[in-house]
Amino acid sequence: EQVKKLKDVAWIQSHEVRRPLANILGLLDLIRNASSDPKSNKELFDHMESSCNELDAMIKKIVETTATENTSST
Repeated sequence: EQVKKLKDVAWIQSHEVRRPLANILGLLDLIRNASSDPKSNKELFDHMESSCNELDAMIKKIVETTATENTSST
């Protein structure tokens, strides 16, 4: 069971966390190179906020998975 949970955490980190992180990095690049159009910037910031929320949810999922393992092994 512990090995399965560790594999789950590894998969989450290597796949699910990478996607929103890649989105954020791409959005930062767009913001750096974007015009100062407020409407365009708002869209980019909205997308960045969404990716940050996704990343936060993934981190919480990892913490929950490891916390469950820690409490069940004590």
